[in-house]
Amino acid sequence: MRDSLVRRMPAASGIGFVALIATDAIIRQVKHFPGFGNVAGASNEIFGTTMLLMGVGGALLVVFGATFAAHIRRAVEGGERLAAAIATSSAVIFGLLALAVSVEYMARATHLPALVALGNGIVDGPALFFPAAVLVGAAGMAMLREHDVPMYKSLVAVTSILLGASFIAGVGLMLFKNYAWINDTGYISFLAFTLVVSGIGIIDWAEIRTGYERPAEEAAPAAAPARRTPARRAPARVKRAS
Repeated sequence: MRDSLVRRMPAASGIGFVALIATDAIIRQVKHFPGFGNVAGASNEIFGTTMLLMGVGGALLVVFGATFAAHIRRAVEGGERLAAAIATSSAVIFGLLALAVSVEYMARATHLPALVALGNGIVDGPALFFPAAVLVGAAGMAMLREHDVPMYKSLVAVTSILLGASFIAGVGLMLFKNYAWINDTGYISFLAFTLVVSGIGIIDWAEIRTGYERPAEEAAPAAAPARRTPARRAPARVKRAS
């Protein structure tokens, strides 16, 4: 029982990411901070809490992406590239969130409006949509390629592929004519995706046996058994005639 729980904990990191980021968004909404950078003028408690929630949440997303990638490498034949895309995109999202926290910290220390605008641009702009599209799309394709995919997982996979494409379309709308609902819809959709896939991972990824198992490395050929050399008989001595 304990070993099973330990194996399922990395997959549950996606749920932790959703909980922390959602809590951060609720705090900003309640305290009336419309943009990410605006929290630079908040109290010490609000500022520190929101920055910590975002930073730790991003770190949990990296764990989730690495765990998902490890499952894909084990469960999908030829899934190394998709696994690399999932792990890399989750790391890029964490890097952007960490950069936003650093910019926010400097904005609070210097009181520069330009840094506040930069923080808003990183988190509330199109930057996060690109790696999110890669992560969601690669996840959908990987789940479709698994062995004996159940119906509910196929539905999640197809929805993920469509969601990844919608993220790219959202970037286009945001760049040409920014609508306020695009950013919120994108965040909510990504959190919902992570929550669902993390729940699937808690059930599936901890299983040791999967539909596809990578072939074990070929063992070194055993040394050929030593051939026995027949012992040489000593030549018979010829008795000399007396």
